[in-house]
Amino acid sequence: MKHLATLRYLLLVLLFATASACGDDEGKQADPAPTSHSVAIHYIGAGLNNLGARIAAGIIPPSGPSQSLLNIDPIPGAQVDVTTAASTVPTSSDFSVTVDFTTVKGTAKAPAGAYLKAEIIVDGKVRKTVQIDSTTPAGAAYVTGNATILSKEW
Repeated sequence: MKHLATLRYLLLVLLFATASACGDDEGKQADPAPTSHSVAIHYIGAGLNNLGARIAAGIIPPSGPSQSLLNIDPIPGAQVDVTTAASTVPTSSDFSVTVDFTTVKGTAKAPAGAYLKAEIIVDGKVRKTVQIDSTTPAGAAYVTGNATILSKEW
């Protein structure tokens, strides 16, 4: 008789454990997607003298004018290592960062060892990176590089 009571007890425990585990997921819904993100820029470079080094970053909304968050032209000094304060960027907007060497034109190249790199940091994690250096060919006007996070990529 004792054996039957123990068996009933175990069956009841298993039944309640199964029922409570199944019920946990029923009322839950997925967390809603965020409507904005915290975005910062980390830019670092060396050998920047006389290269016309500059950096610009901003929000590109689906309609209306772009909002500039960073525009340093020229970057002062030969070296730089800066992380900007974070800005709030709506998920409906694109975010873009551009780095340039405005005095390196045509077939010219930046000197060996010269570089300018920018990282787009979204919610504390590096999402995209762009770098220009002595291996980057001049574009239509000068050496330039760009990284963009599109609204559909958030």
